[in-house]
Parts: sequence; structure tokens; C-alpha cells
Amino acid sequence: MQNLKKILKNKKGFTLVELMVVVAILGILVAVAVPVYNNVTDEAKRNTCDSNVRTIESAIMTYEISHDPIAASTTNTGLKGYLVPNYLEEMPQCPYDDDKETDGGDYSIDASGKVVCNGCGATEEDGE
Repeated sequence: MQNLKKILKNKKGFTLVELMVVVAILGILVAVAVPVYNNVTDEAKRNTCDSNVRTIESAIMTYEISHDPIAASTTNTGLKGYLVPNYLEEMPQCPYDDDKETDGGDYSIDASGKVVCNGCGATEEDGE
């Protein structure tokens, strides 16, 4: 019983300096981790957009095998009319687009005939 009283009475904790050191170390770890996370997230979005451009380009090539070529300067609405639902289940959405209500309103064909993302500027050449 005496030993139990000694153990309970001898309560030692962390000093303020020790707690401050732990908080400082955590702050440094967060300061390093947040930029790394943002870079990885941005790279993943860019890769997704490049993949979407390649998917649309592939669907256009498949469409053009049995139909006339799709005209240059075609907007997303025109692309959707050509490709959905026979060649694409739905139009891909640019990951940089914060307005998810646009239903993939990000991709079009520019005047040179290349698929372009209007959200981030990715083209079919960026993915190669």
C-alpha cells in the first residue's frame, strides 16, 4: 500500500520546454509536408487531365473510322454530341475544374484539330 501511495504521489510530467520542443518539431514537419502534398496533388491532376485528353483523342479516332472527321474548333457540346454514349460513356471532367456542374465542359478541339483542355491547357502532345 505504501508503494502505491509513493507512485501516485510522485507524479512527474513534461516541462513547458519539452512541450514547446515537441510543438516546434510538429510545426517543422507540417511545414515540410504541406508543400510536398500540394506538389503531388497538382501532378496527379495534370496526369489525369493528360489521360482525359488521350481518351477523348482515342474516341475521336474510333468515331472517324466510320464517320466523317470531326471539324476543328468543335466545343465540348459538339464533342459530346459526337462521342457520348457510343464512344464515351460520359465526357471526362478536368480535375482543375471546380464547377462540377459543367458535365465535362472543359475539352474542345482547337483550330489546328488538337484536343485541348480549356481548364488547364493540356493537349494531346503534353501526354506523350
